[in-house]
Amino acid sequence: MLLREIVNAQKAWTEIADQKMDVRASFVLMKYIKRLDEELKLFNEQRTRIVNEFSEKSDGEQTIPKEKAQTVIQMLNDLMNIESDIPLIDMTLDELVQSLQMNPGNTISTTALVCIEPFFKTQDEKAPDA
Repeated sequence: MLLREIVNAQKAWTEIADQKMDVRASFVLMKYIKRLDEELKLFNEQRTRIVNEFSEKSDGEQTIPKEKAQTVIQMLNDLMNIESDIPLIDMTLDELVQSLQMNPGNTISTTALVCIEPFFKTQDEKAPDA
């Protein structure tokens, strides 16, 4: 999965993590979100380095000169298109949804579910419980 997908799903993971679910699903989810957070931290460090490298500071403001803007945009796009080595979460989206449905007070947006869908194994990819 691309870093772009991780960055774009960050808000959705926060929305999901705030919901009540069974203990197993909660544990698996929180463990996975921690790995995503570590990847996002590295991404943000690299993004900041790129911006700082090409920006100029004046009157306490940091700006990127127009002649450098295209280079910065290309470098940031290249960064966003890096393939992450984070594996898929060890559950299916159906399992998460079933766990969330156990608490009628949970509300998840369709947008959040669509954003996180690529992070889940399909039923065929999921290893049978031992």
